[in-house]
Amino acid sequence: MRSVSRFGLLLTVWGGCAAKYEPPADEEVDGAVAEPDAAASDVDAAPGPDAPPPRAYPAGPYGTATGRVIVNLAWQGFRDTGADADHDPFNEAAHTVSLEDYFVGRDPGSRLLIITSSAGWCAACQEEATHMPGMAAEWSPRGVRFLTAMLEDEAGRPCPIAFAREWGLDFDLTTDVVADPQALLDPYYSSNSIPFNLFIETDGMTIVRKMHGWDDDVAEGIFDAYAD
Repeated sequence: MRSVSRFGLLLTVWGGCAAKYEPPADEEVDGAVAEPDAAASDVDAAPGPDAPPPRAYPAGPYGTATGRVIVNLAWQGFRDTGADADHDPFNEAAHTVSLEDYFVGRDPGSRLLIITSSAGWCAACQEEATHMPGMAAEWSPRGVRFLTAMLEDEAGRPCPIAFAREWGLDFDLTTDVVADPQALLDPYYSSNSIPFNLFIETDGMTIVRKMHGWDDDVAEGIFDAYAD
């Protein structure tokens, strides 16, 4: 693993870092995990040459609370494409990464997307990042997709694309990382701390849970509810 010394010491407890911004005052605090849609497990195999066009991204109305469909957000960052034979997101040029990329109509093997909002100065975010390769190795084959959205760099500045790539390389990530300098995920926060994890079932692109910090038992319960 590459050195992470430039990011400071890692915390041993997965808590949350106080953010340098405030979420909207009327943001809903979410409770229980939304129940899986029965159709979420009925995903067709990859279409053949004569198959109809892929399903369109779910239509609105969109919302920010649990149980609502999330709008098709897009960022610049790193996600592996078919441009080469490997599965390294970081050896290609930065490009647009959108939520539609994880929608089951575009990724038939997808069942659940977890978006983690992080910052370079956040020790708890660093701790979560050290565990992400292991989580991805266990859960990606079962349909769980992982996306890290970098809000700020180590100095608290809006995250540049280069720092998003550096974050992925420093933590040996095999999963996607984007820069979120415009804080597109702010409206979804239920408190003003990070890391913030947003769980989305990818058949209907519905938000099923929000989590500040990390709880292994809760997360694995969500994974089990939606994964193959």
